[in-house]
Amino acid sequence: MLVNNKSPIEIWIKANDSSWCQVIYQLSHEMCHYAMRHNKTDKNYVLKWFEETICEAFSIYSLNYFSEHWMECCLGIMNPGYADSIRKYVAGIVSEKAPISDDPVHSLSECRTVKDLGFVEANSWNRRYLRFDERNHLYDLFKSHPDQIRLLLNYEKYVDKESMTIDFDRWIDDENGSEFLKSVSEIQPRIERLLN
Repeated sequence: MLVNNKSPIEIWIKANDSSWCQVIYQLSHEMCHYAMRHNKTDKNYVLKWFEETICEAFSIYSLNYFSEHWMECCLGIMNPGYADSIRKYVAGIVSEKAPISDDPVHSLSECRTVKDLGFVEANSWNRRYLRFDERNHLYDLFKSHPDQIRLLLNYEKYVDKESMTIDFDRWIDDENGSEFLKSVSEIQPRIERLLN
């Protein structure tokens, strides 16, 4: 967890001593939250469904990066075969399937109302499976456009807090028609606007 009520800010992780995969995943996840927080006007605001999906995808991206560059770090000298363990760990994460549940919605893409999206928002930490497809989409996108990930640090500027959505049209326009952001926008559910 990112502990931001202390100075300096701390990152706490919980992992087995020999599970470097857990350390890489958790540390990169919290560092992603920290980087996003740094750019925010309201440092405590988090659009959970969006930010958690980004941070989870970034963690998988980081694991993949480590698997490809394992021999370049000192841990690679200690255990050169661990790169294969990281690849297997990544494969296990991206192949996860959502369980059958009684949830009012079964995935982020299924959301059609602010109430639906509110359910995903409120359960972003304890029902991560609601966002597996979107997380995997971002992971694939990060692998193909690693230099564009930094654009996501500015998401708070485009949030409509009332509807828990992001004004991707304005964001994409501000970034000169970014194809990367167009692909990111695909994870946002199509919330129906109710007419009065």
